[in-house]
Amino acid sequence: MTTTMRYYLPAFILFATGLFSACHERVSEPSGPMVEEYTYGLNSVVLLTKDTLQVVLSDYFKEDATVDSIHFPRGLDSDWQPGENELRLFGKMEAWIDAMEVYINGQMLVVPVKRPAMEKVRMTLASYQEHDSIDMVGDLNSWTAGVHRYDADGYLDLELAPGGYAYRLIVDGEEMLDPANASRVPNGFGAFNSFLKVEPSNADLIPHLVVKDAVDDLIHVVTSVDDGKWFALWQNQSIEKVAADNLFAIPEAAKELQRSYVRIWSETPEGLSNEVRIPLEHGKVITSTEQLTRYDNEGNIMYFMMVDRFVNGDTSIDEPAEDERILPRANYFGGDLEGVRQKLEEGYFDDLGINTLWISPITENPTGAYQEYPEPRRWFSGYHGYWPISFKKVDHRLGSNAGLKTLVDQTHADNKNIILDYVCNHVHQEHPMIIAHPEWRTQLELPDGRRNLRLWDEQRLTTWFDDFLPTLDFSIPEVTDVMSDSALWWIEEFDFDGFRHDATKHIPESFWRANTIKLKKLGEERGRNYFQVGETFGSRELIQSYIGSGMMDGQFDFNLYFDAVSVFKDTTSPMTKLSESLMASLNYHGSLHAMCNITGNHDLTRFISLAGKAVRDDEDQKEAGWHREIKVEDPVGYAKLKMLETFIMTIPGIPVIFYGDEIGMPGANDPDNRRMMRFDDLAAEEEAVKVHVSTITRLRSEHMALLFGDVEMVQADKDVLVYKRTYLSDQVITCFNNSNRPIQVTIPVGLEMVGVDASIPHTSVNGLLTMTLPPFSSQILYSK
Repeated sequence: MTTTMRYYLPAFILFATGLFSACHERVSEPSGPMVEEYTYGLNSVVLLTKDTLQVVLSDYFKEDATVDSIHFPRGLDSDWQPGENELRLFGKMEAWIDAMEVYINGQMLVVPVKRPAMEKVRMTLASYQEHDSIDMVGDLNSWTAGVHRYDADGYLDLELAPGGYAYRLIVDGEEMLDPANASRVPNGFGAFNSFLKVEPSNADLIPHLVVKDAVDDLIHVVTSVDDGKWFALWQNQSIEKVAADNLFAIPEAAKELQRSYVRIWSETPEGLSNEVRIPLEHGKVITSTEQLTRYDNEGNIMYFMMVDRFVNGDTSIDEPAEDERILPRANYFGGDLEGVRQKLEEGYFDDLGINTLWISPITENPTGAYQEYPEPRRWFSGYHGYWPISFKKVDHRLGSNAGLKTLVDQTHADNKNIILDYVCNHVHQEHPMIIAHPEWRTQLELPDGRRNLRLWDEQRLTTWFDDFLPTLDFSIPEVTDVMSDSALWWIEEFDFDGFRHDATKHIPESFWRANTIKLKKLGEERGRNYFQVGETFGSRELIQSYIGSGMMDGQFDFNLYFDAVSVFKDTTSPMTKLSESLMASLNYHGSLHAMCNITGNHDLTRFISLAGKAVRDDEDQKEAGWHREIKVEDPVGYAKLKMLETFIMTIPGIPVIFYGDEIGMPGANDPDNRRMMRFDDLAAEEEAVKVHVSTITRLRSEHMALLFGDVEMVQADKDVLVYKRTYLSDQVITCFNNSNRPIQVTIPVGLEMVGVDASIPHTSVNGLLTMTLPPFSSQILYSK
């Protein structure tokens, strides 16, 4: 058994705070809001994904918080010494979730620590004797060679979280599919990857929690497994279960805070439950979405537009690059900030049910043409905004600083948020900063003679996106200072509500910590929080490593999106794949997370072009958009798009509509997926998609179950997926039929339900709801 290193306060303090009890079900009353002033909000859960994990205390506690001592979870060791900001956790934690108890001025605050569920998997390759080396690269290791290598007997032993993993083998330096595994998934670039499915064990013995009711100051939680151990927090302080029937008392101190939260988990030896999170307003449980404000990120419904491709509101500033080498679709189209403002004023976003705008980068970009590094080496302008040559000036083709201020102010007056797409990984070679400080670039020429271009995983923190886009060297402190100060300036000057951060995984964690602490301090001064979402393509573990109290609030859940695309676009992948992927995301990122769930984005082929059979999996999807007109060849694509949109609106996280997906606008990969937005002369199918989006966004904004409810799988098989979410008396059930035939489903319900789609009737008899789902359809049922 591992010996746990603990640092104790004097015995009289331990007695006073009731810490002689075990780490679970403590008997102690929270100290109150005063001790919470040492933090910037809820301490995120530390996920033990590595044998040795570094924790940075300043991620959780303010500079003036002097840590006296730390009590580590049973089974974990640490080499921390008082006064140090960083510590390492190593060993094997005994519980599935436990408290790292941090004492500040004699008062305890908790950082929750979680051990993820992992399954042992053995991979085999019978022909191993014919080869010198065999590596596995894929979702499990961010496609990095040398991390997982078959042994001399042809075996590879893994520990993986339940879910699905795309991968390939590198055999003697050559990449190939796994000949021992017939399961395949498309990679989106005209080829396929092998696919490994990891099943959870003993799932029925793991508790599932639901918030049943809240009466007076008591919260009642029901569980599927009665003998679980409980772990509960109010804010960052431990609370206890006060009765045998799973009642939790809201602390008296909660009345002093406008917004606070109760978080509850339960565990058995087989695993950890979902998290129950209950928002409070001055100590009372919030029961209606009308009590939430635009600062409650859980209620965000986001819309992403590329400014140049949205609306041309001011033709006087149109200025496409004058270079015949740039083909029209790679040049400026004329969209601008004034066009966004006009659509806001017209009520377009109100009609869609959108409450958060995300605009593409709007800083000054170069005026000339630049040639892309990979073949066929086409020429592009900087219409997209990702080639910055200024820190503080709005691009003159998009508007002005004054016009931006007007847009932000008007967005806030309309009770909406607006976040800025910020580029800090690189600058354009014309940027004055890099001209003055060429030593602030990473090396373009590698020691082996190769150019460090687009080596996304091998040179993750130093690779250049193109030879005219120098990547910044964040190991230089001045670079971190300049870039984080620049980010902060956009918040201070224009009052943005946060950032979408480009190329998150290509920037070291040290920068994100420096940037986040500056945002937190500014937020404290202004009495609010700022939302940050990052862009990372990679494994769930890599994505999660950039999320937490000192980092991002969330990232785009590309792994879940890719699985959703593979399932919804045709009938070759079973709906069980989607349910497994959803549960894998909840396992890694938390039951109630701030991951962003997308309909698509500007770097990917439009979903409807795949589902509508205009673009194939086995072709180069970028080239497809250059060589032929991409349409919706099969109208069933519109039905499939509605299913995808229903999915992202009814699962945990923040839904994001990519401009044009509200009407099913087609497009192959970049730049064909960046067409000018269309608002008029829509076909009947396009209007129907738009009505569908408006309907489900409003449903989401009206139901607490879709913001704070649990996720319980009711049915998952090849063609059908049904899950329900419950919060107090509010329940929402989402149903899908991903087949070309009608299917009858029967669902056990205890409440009277209403269907969003009135054309799909249902009957309820003796607690069983029955309905027939049409081909390629979804239905959302909600309690009256």
